Amino acid sequence: MTTAVVAMLETPGIEFEHAPTVEEALYLFEQYPSADFADCLPVARATHLGHDRFLTFDAVAAKLPRAELVH
Repeated sequence: MTTAVVAMLETPGIEFEHAPTVEEALYLFEQYPSADFADCLPVARATHLGHDRFLTFDAVAAKLPRAELVH
């Protein structure tokens, strides 16, 4: 999956809303293999928007940097 997203990032004509967020999400996904890419993407977006933390109900996603589990 990582390879496919990287290929899309490098393909002319394919644009992402915010490519640095996708790149950060890929990095998180590689560093935290227990997390899903779908968990990494909103955490990365929150970071790029300047938020210090990302609140989640997902215990696995809460293991990502700057993510915090809501009880």
